[in-house]
Amino acid sequence: MLPEVIVTDGPRAAVVRHFGRQGASAVPPPHLPREVTGAGDTLAGTFLAHRSQGATTAQALAEATAAAARYVAAPSLPIPAPRRA
Repeated sequence: MLPEVIVTDGPRAAVVRHFGRQGASAVPPPHLPREVTGAGDTLAGTFLAHRSQGATTAQALAEATAAAARYVAAPSLPIPAPRRA
């Protein structure tokens, strides 16, 4: 069994559950999403980075939801057209 699990639902509150019980929650700041691919990776990586540096679950979740919200609101990177020989 996992000791901590993060459950996200887009713009709604993200919740950390400790062995099935709610441990912390954070509502991401409102940002108009442009691209959501990678938002979960951004959230998970930010959460784990903060937890590994000693942040509380609530602090890490707040930072993670903010980072994911900024990520989805950022303009996507242009993909260059392939070069023709």
